[in-house]
Parts: sequence; structure tokens; C-alpha cells
Amino acid sequence: MLDQFAAYGFKATFFVTGINNNKGAIDSTASWFNVIRRMVSEGHQVASHTWSHQDLSVITEAQRYDQMVKNEMAIRNILGKYPTYMRPPYSSCNEACQATMKSLGYVISYFDLDTDDYNQLSNIQVAKDNFKRVLDATEGGPSSGDRLAIAHDIHEATALSLTGYMLEYLRSKGYRGVTMGECMGEPEANWYRTSAGETGTTPTPTNPPTNGGKVSTDGTCGTQGGTTCAGSTFGNCCSQYGWCGSSADHCGASCNSGFGTCGSSTSPAPAPVKVSTDGTCGSQGGATCRGSAFGNCCSQYGWCGSSSGHCGAGCSSGFGTCT
Repeated sequence: MLDQFAAYGFKATFFVTGINNNKGAIDSTASWFNVIRRMVSEGHQVASHTWSHQDLSVITEAQRYDQMVKNEMAIRNILGKYPTYMRPPYSSCNEACQATMKSLGYVISYFDLDTDDYNQLSNIQVAKDNFKRVLDATEGGPSSGDRLAIAHDIHEATALSLTGYMLEYLRSKGYRGVTMGECMGEPEANWYRTSAGETGTTPTPTNPPTNGGKVSTDGTCGTQGGTTCAGSTFGNCCSQYGWCGSSADHCGASCNSGFGTCGSSTSPAPAPVKVSTDGTCGSQGGATCRGSAFGNCCSQYGWCGSSSGHCGAGCSSGFGTCT
């Protein structure tokens, strides 16, 4: 999804949960840690969707605090700051919940364009039609109209199909895709707080490594990963977004020469030997799909599978088989 947003130059707000769906705590699992750092580094907004996705209207006040503060701590561990925006699970936040959120200083976020994607996974076209219908009926159109749309990136059909459709349709109609904070007219400084309670921006290392620093083992580089790509199996060039690779996007304009080589890369990154056990591959997961239970093909977005979307156009032959 982040690759798709980057291609269109649009931004989004990601309402992040801490530990639900057996994914592991976001601040202790490298893949989640890195992707959340990447969200902010590429200009997206990170907000809270609670620690474990409980209904805030039916649990106690102490449990509500627990749900919010645990997620604050995890996001702070990743970004050095935590959000002022939150979205209640199931869009459920009664008066007691609203009082708790107010005491914690949160903006309670809802939406007015529901794609209903999570109910349409067997036919994602319905979600696309929902998006188009509401956008077409938006008063003012792209010149003065706005919508807050919702979709769920935990579903592959949303991440790989619906997202691309929404981005393309927005562009074709003349809309911009922005964060919720920007849409609501809030400056970025108000989207986050530090542990002391002030708003702030993402900290950067005081002594970033140069080409002679620690070599990246997870594909991250620069201020995102704090490592260099020089000698990394992911490629020798550090892109402007903090990812190692050997493509023109990594090694060309905006390549970060302080964290790897720039210009032409001598050779593509060699295929990894670790077989994916969590469905991620390529620069996202640092593993190959060959022999993986999730499928042998590595999609252009870094996920193992065996569908045409994984094995066809954009398939990464360096991290699995392609057709």
C-alpha cells in the first residue's frame, strides 16, 4: 500500500492497533516497527486504533485507559511520539468513552465514506462501487468537497485491489489524497505528542552512520534503520525513503549517499536464503517465497502467494518464482 501511495503522491492516515490478530506487539516485531516508521517518513499520519481492538463502550474506564495508554507506549517506542487522533473500534464510543478520550486529549475520528470492504472480500468490486458512488455524489466535487473514507488494509483484497482503484479514481476526478489531519485543517505539529505532553516531530539519530557504519540486515537504512546499505544483501543504494535496493529508484535522484552508494548499482540484490514464515518477502520481509506455505510467488508489494496478482505483473523473481 505504501508503494502505491508513493506512486500517486497521495497520503493517508493509518489507525494502528497494538497487538490484535496475533501479529505480535508492534514495538517488538521488526516488520511492524519498520513499516510504521516508514509511514511517517513518507508523510502519512499514524493514529491510534487501541491496543487490542476492544469495544470502548462496553469495557470499564480503567480498561479504556489501558487500551489507549498501552498503544501510546508502543507507538512512542517506535516514533518517539504518540498520536492525538484515534478511531474507536467498531465506531463505538458512548458518552463514557468520549469522556475518557477527552481526558486523554484525543480527537475521536469517524468517517463519512464507508467502502464496506471487510464485508465484500469475496467481491471487492462492491467496495469499489461504494467508493465511486459516494465520491460522485459529494457536494462541491474536487474544487471544494471532501470525504473521510475508510478501508481496512489487513485484507489483501483491500491492500492490493481496492487501494489502487481508489487512488486512480481520486486522481481521475481531480481530488487529492491527504491525511485526516490535513483534511481537518490541523497542522502536522498537532497530530502527535511527546511523553512530556507537548507536540513534536519524529526524532532523528544524533550520530547517523555513514558508509562505514553497521550494514543493514533488514532492508532499512538512513535515519529509518540507522544502518548503511553498502554491503547489504538488499542492495547497496539507500533510497530517499530509507530502504536498501539496487533499482533506479534506490540509486538515482534523492539517493542518500551517506548510507550507501548512489548512481548505478553494480548488481541486483541476491536472493535471500530464508524462506518466508509470515507471508512477507523481498525488501519487506527479507525472505524468499520459494518453499513458503503462503505460496511461491513474491508480489510487487512484498507478499507471498500463488494468485495471478502475486505471480504475474510486478512479481519479484529475485524472491520467488514468477509466471
